[in-house]
Parts: sequence; C-alpha cells; structure tokens
Amino acid sequence: MIDDKSEKQLMSQRDFLMNGLVWQESLLQNYRGFHLNMQSFVLSAGFAVFAVQISYISQIKIGDALLIAPLKSQLGFFFLLLLLFCFHFWASRRFKVVVSNRANAVSYFQYFVLMAESQLLSEERIFLNFKKWQKGGCAKPEKYISTDGEQLRLEGEIRDLIYDGNGKTRHLIDGQIFRLISIGWWIIISLSLLLSIHLPF
Repeated sequence: MIDDKSEKQLMSQRDFLMNGLVWQESLLQNYRGFHLNMQSFVLSAGFAVFAVQISYISQIKIGDALLIAPLKSQLGFFFLLLLLFCFHFWASRRFKVVVSNRANAVSYFQYFVLMAESQLLSEERIFLNFKKWQKGGCAKPEKYISTDGEQLRLEGEIRDLIYDGNGKTRHLIDGQIFRLISIGWWIIISLSLLLSIHLPF
C-alpha cells in the first residue's frame, strides 16, 4: 500500500504521461488520416483515367469494320496510370515510416502510463482498466476492474495489453486497408496494360 504523498506523485506522473500519450495519438491519427485521404484521392484519379481509357477504346461499328483507338494513345493512358502508381508506391513507403514511428511513440507512452497506474489504487486505474476491458473483447466492464493488490510487474504483461505496437485498429488501417489499395492499383495497371498491347490494331 502506498502513502498519500507517493500516490499523488504517481498520479501527477500518470497525468503527465497521459498528456504525452494524447499528443502522440493526435499526431498518429492526423498522419494516418492524411495518408488515407491522399491515397484514396490518387486511387480515384487512377480509376478516372482507366475509365477514360475504356471509353476511348469503345468499338464503333461501321458495317463490319471496327475503329479502335491507336496504340500510342493507349500507351499514353497506361504511362499516366504508371506515373500515379509510382507516386502511390513512393508515398506509401514514406508514410509507412512516419506512421510506424508515431505508433511506436504511442506504445511508449501507453507502456509507462500503465506502469504508473498499476501502482495506484484500483479506483485510479482508469486507463489500465480500459485496456484490460479492450483486451477482453469489450464486454462486461466490471470483469476487468483490477484490485488494489494487483500489479503488473512484468514487462510482458504490459506489452500484452498494448499489443506491442500492433493494435487491432493499426493492423486494420495500416495493414489491410492500404494493402487493398495496393491491390486495386495492381489490378488497374494490369488491365490498362492488357488493353494497350493486346487489342487488334
């Protein structure tokens, strides 16, 4: 059991660390949101160019003859898409580093906030109880309220609560969503190339 003076010091330390956590989390969400918006805009531009390419090669029947767009025009659309794809690839690699650094900073502050709260009385362990509830599947909050005698002494216990920098939301947004965007780009590029070189000119 800690005395009142030590508890106040721990709470002051926890509050200071929590401010740092909020700061880093805000930066993380801003960078992630900007990256997602930018990639969505570039992908939309790619779809627009591809749609114009498809429209441009629409076959116009004149009797038995077919008039199809020239090969050079088709390659022009392809290289424009390739340029947009290169920008997507370059931006993804750059922002992946930036977002990863911010995510690690968030995990850093989460770790020390949880370490500080594990030494406080149970009613003061707000963030700790929240992370335990979140880890437990977000059901029946009363099950995840820690007791006064419970302390997270091992580093592994803390890291288990913060997913060691790989939370579910981070995995979904930073992993799956941007992976789907990349897949979308590969599909567009492949189809554009096929339209450019495998049509009867």
